Amino acid sequence: MRFFCVPVADTKKWVHCDGRLMSIGAHPDLYNVLGTRFGGDGQTTFALPNLIGRAAVSHGEAPGLTHYKTGETAGQETVTLTREQLPKHSHAAQAMLTADSQRPEKKVWASEAGKRPPVDSYASKLGTGATMNAVAIGETGGGKPHNNMMAYQSFNFMICIDGVKPY
Repeated sequence: MRFFCVPVADTKKWVHCDGRLMSIGAHPDLYNVLGTRFGGDGQTTFALPNLIGRAAVSHGEAPGLTHYKTGETAGQETVTLTREQLPKHSHAAQAMLTADSQRPEKKVWASEAGKRPPVDSYASKLGTGATMNAVAIGETGGGKPHNNMMAYQSFNFMICIDGVKPY
């Protein structure tokens, strides 16, 4: 396998590492190298590695790192965080006399100390109330997935399927 930064002209000898199924009968030497670690039934087919949309990671073990087996895949391009995954934090309460405002005036809850609130500053029991602005009291996030990809540079990952030793 190699990666190329230009298009490969010899596509009969080199093919993309795109997970395609290959015939064992047509490519016995390559099957002897890869086996079914990337897929296939092992009777008539085997699969090439699939590096489309994936970062290559070396197999093996190292202290403090996850052990990966050759051919193993993991991870996902997007992830939706849950409340349990967010770090502990708090949001300051925000309010003012008009419920639909995003921020209180002078950063006070109702009225400044020592000042009498306006007569109409509180709703009566019979009042209809008002919906508070979502920025002032709403939840953070929205449950949408966000990008989970590390920084990357795209190349053509290709594998040789024809030659004395096709690897």
